[in-house]
Amino acid sequence: MKQPTLEQQQIIQHNKGAALVYAVAGAGKTTCLTQRIARLVRDGIFRPERILATSFSRESVKDIQSKLAGGPEVQRVQVKTLHGVGLHVLKKAVQMGLLPEFKSEADSEATRSRLIKQVLRESRLRGLPIPDHFDLEDFMNYVGSCKASLKYAELLEWDFPETALKVISQAEAPEGLPHYLELYRAFERHRERENFITFDDMIGLAWDLSVKNPDLMEWVSSQYDCVLIDEFQDLNLAQSEFVHLLVQNHLNIMALGDDDQTIYSWRGSSPEFIRNFQQRYAARKYHITHNFRSCATHLALANFVISQNENREVKHLRLTRGFEGITEVHGVDSQFESAKRIADQIEQNLEKGFKVQDHAILVRTYAMTPFIETEFIERQISYRILGGHYFYKREEIRVLLDYLRVARTLYQLQTGTKLDPVQLRDLKTQMLSIIGSPRRYITRQYINSLFIRLLGQEDHLLAQIQLDSENPNHQRFQHGLQALHFVLDSLARMVAYDAEAYAVLENLLYWTDYEQHLLATTADPELAEARMLGARNLIRYASGKGNTEDFLQHMEFVMFRETTLDAISDERVLITTPYRAKGLEWPVVFVPGLNEGSVPSMRSLEDPAQLEEERRVLYVCITRAREQLYLYHTDREDAPPISRFLLGKNEEKADPEDLYTYQNVLQEVGHIQQALQKPEEEPLTPQDVHALVRSVADHHFRTYLQHYAYHHFDLDHLMVLSSKVLGAAEGLKALSHFTEEELTVWESYGQAPEPMQFTQKDLEVYARTLNLHASRSA
Repeated sequence: MKQPTLEQQQIIQHNKGAALVYAVAGAGKTTCLTQRIARLVRDGIFRPERILATSFSRESVKDIQSKLAGGPEVQRVQVKTLHGVGLHVLKKAVQMGLLPEFKSEADSEATRSRLIKQVLRESRLRGLPIPDHFDLEDFMNYVGSCKASLKYAELLEWDFPETALKVISQAEAPEGLPHYLELYRAFERHRERENFITFDDMIGLAWDLSVKNPDLMEWVSSQYDCVLIDEFQDLNLAQSEFVHLLVQNHLNIMALGDDDQTIYSWRGSSPEFIRNFQQRYAARKYHITHNFRSCATHLALANFVISQNENREVKHLRLTRGFEGITEVHGVDSQFESAKRIADQIEQNLEKGFKVQDHAILVRTYAMTPFIETEFIERQISYRILGGHYFYKREEIRVLLDYLRVARTLYQLQTGTKLDPVQLRDLKTQMLSIIGSPRRYITRQYINSLFIRLLGQEDHLLAQIQLDSENPNHQRFQHGLQALHFVLDSLARMVAYDAEAYAVLENLLYWTDYEQHLLATTADPELAEARMLGARNLIRYASGKGNTEDFLQHMEFVMFRETTLDAISDERVLITTPYRAKGLEWPVVFVPGLNEGSVPSMRSLEDPAQLEEERRVLYVCITRAREQLYLYHTDREDAPPISRFLLGKNEEKADPEDLYTYQNVLQEVGHIQQALQKPEEEPLTPQDVHALVRSVADHHFRTYLQHYAYHHFDLDHLMVLSSKVLGAAEGLKALSHFTEEELTVWESYGQAPEPMQFTQKDLEVYARTLNLHASRSA
């Protein structure tokens, strides 16, 4: 950050007492936070070791640490995540005898997985009705959300002081998932028995022990004299209440964040915590609104999208970087065409001098990436996925590839090939992978015994499966063995006939009824459909890549290449979700899949609060771009409509001319740019004047013209333009009624109005423009 703006200087100069900072995307709030810390230490307001700078995310904390690294006077400032603070409290509780020695998820990530598997196994034995397609990730999200919201599995109210009872509650099972609550209780019993602390417990349990034990409470509230919290909008109830314990003795707390970027409700975050902060702490409120990241079309579109939300702190992104950026919205025929367009644009950018790592693709869910990944592999565009798996490592694709591997091995065995120990181990692993897709009730014990019985005679594997399918000792899964034998035998025959890999895969999906399998084993129907699209995309990708052996060798090379690149380089296109992208930025951003049912998601359509969060997700995507932003939606006749977030609030407007959508926003910004660049010898039209006065005000560009435009335009040109605008506005006042506030920006250049006359035809055309503008505004 260069010279701080007036907004930023006010925050840096804040000494003591509670403060709330609403900072729009790209406003440099973390730099502002660290400059305030440095000044507090330099001026002796607080000792550095008594200052805590914290946030929910590791990324935010790393950013704070890097920005503080330059000053020796701030080296002793405490910078850690809220989870780190909570863990410190738990260790103190152990020292005080309030908690037994524990192991945490930070030390042993496998423990949580083992515990939940144990809980599921025991619960099924007790007869708890748990469906076959139990969604482990969804259940753990439920547990995490309960703990984040201080919703206890078994609430014992008498354990808590009266003040704590106002925020805690008994957890309830989600609608349609009654077994979740009982599983939550069982998980907590197992966790406590093993003295295991999950990430979700690090803050909730620290708060719990503190409010129940006055000595610990006193210790917690005396650790810091000043607390600064970045990304406050991401806090949940447990974190918010825990922070209150840290500051309750002095209230020297500064919260920085943006309610327009609250997108983690699934883990308990809510914009209400930042919105209620001012009232809770009698805090002084500040705004930082100058965006130093994006260009005019990006900010105008972002303001347009987020202004449709009703429950928000009203603020606007203000332009500083000018009009050179690109924003384009494209309709495409399919996800495949979207992937091709993205790849085309990246290749064009690379020719212009962009680096491959300058590009990011933000997907609503990782299920959308297979089309993009396969197109990139074809074009040899290197990429990486942050927070998800490469498409070929996902369960639905990995199983299909394992079927092909088994079929290839069976054919090799039939031709007399002997397997070495590594090949034998791989075959067994692949068999274990495929037996449950689709569900055949074949057990792992059976596969283990099968390989023991066939040791050295693996070429008899298919024949042995057929024999076992007639054996009454395997009555429970006889039909499953018959179905497995049919599929494997058919696949091996196709491999023997040297069939194309895509044809083998097509038949495999048909013989296994793979689509029905995915529907039956995926709790979310939308996710099941996305997974099926990924499987079909594998067939498309296999086309033209030879037989099964050729295709598997190709896939093994792809896996080796991506694994190697993961280890040695980040210089690749990044594919991730908006949830992982918050706080990051790139020169070029792509956002595919902007259709109803995806953005916004189908589940949010009946919930106004969720719908507003979905709109915030798109806002986060848009505000990641520095130079170029490309948005894609499917526009086939049978496709869902384009996202309502790009169309604005036009529900009651039947006349298409009255609609005000993203197209109007981008057109208006384009007209402003054209008018600003107009040669001095050319006269302004009434529409030019409207763009430079009314549209500039509507899109919140006045700050740019007052403080930043001289970086991009010759000052003499701007002064001449201001004279022409003021003169034209005078000539149009009978029609336009430009306000004093709208004209102030042009008056600030100190130039006298240049009288300007317009023809009657010009005025008639402009009158129609004004009527249309008024209709849209209404």
